[in-house]
Amino acid sequence: SYRRNSSEFLTELGSHPFAMIEAHVPLEKKTFYQELRAVSTGDGPLSWIVGASYLRAQFDGGLFTTLVRPLIVELPSGTGGYVVKNWSAYAQFGYDLTEQLNLTVSGRYIDEKNNARSLNPLNGRTDTFLLKESKFLPSATLSYKLDGGGNVYARWARGFKAGGIVPVVPLSIFPDPFTQGGAFKGEEVDTFEVGVRAPLMDRKVQVTAAFFYNDYRNVQ
Repeated sequence: SYRRNSSEFLTELGSHPFAMIEAHVPLEKKTFYQELRAVSTGDGPLSWIVGASYLRAQFDGGLFTTLVRPLIVELPSGTGGYVVKNWSAYAQFGYDLTEQLNLTVSGRYIDEKNNARSLNPLNGRTDTFLLKESKFLPSATLSYKLDGGGNVYARWARGFKAGGIVPVVPLSIFPDPFTQGGAFKGEEVDTFEVGVRAPLMDRKVQVTAAFFYNDYRNVQ
């Protein structure tokens, strides 16, 4: 898939009834994504899915400030962009331990590089910043088929949302971009869930209930 988005907005940064401090923010983003997947077709107790994906995202944006037109017009106040390259490989295997009991396990390895640049208007210098992250994300699900349909299940999974950079903010103005703004680390979560799905009254009513607990780290 290929996507392209162009947008811009103009706003007044002050609280004045007239345009005193205008901010013009043009943005453009392009994304390419490719995934290849293979799926088992057999009738045996083992089923599987294996695959890989690739993502490339490019972002360019800027902040231009105008002070009391026509004194200062479209002053570059923070421009920049980034290129994200992300690839992953994954596999999932399900096995019927009995006619009613199934165990499914999976794993995905993710590698991402975010290469950002930003213009510091204070010194006219272009800063570069590289954010690299790689994670292995496992999961396991045990499910039991109920008589008459439905199932009871228990699941554990680890999730990850990559960190990022605010490219229109010069990172060099922060002694520590991760704690003071401009950059943020990847978010991780361990999720635990047990639940049941059951049809009642000759399948006229479907009952679904679940209990879950999420343990987050570096919440964005």
